[in-house]
Amino acid sequence: MTAQIETLGVVAVIRMKDPGRLRAVVDAMAEGGVRALEVTMTVPGAVDLIRTLASSLPDGFLLGAGTVTDVATARAVIDAGACFVVGRCSGRT
Repeated sequence: MTAQIETLGVVAVIRMKDPGRLRAVVDAMAEGGVRALEVTMTVPGAVDLIRTLASSLPDGFLLGAGTVTDVATARAVIDAGACFVVGRCSGRT
């Protein structure tokens, strides 16, 4: 997955207060050539939005979740259709 993201070169990170505008933003980015998108958990209803987007994005589009801070949320976004998850790093090895 990391190689795919690196090949695409850009991951658009979505952090908005009005989730009703998300679809229009995603469509505009896709039209502009963006093929990787991360919806942060700070967006109200983010898991449900990921579920909706996952079922309607074109093939080859990478959808991820960001600002994931716990295992339960990671599982929820993966179940919703996220193909990558960005969380915090504890710094431990």
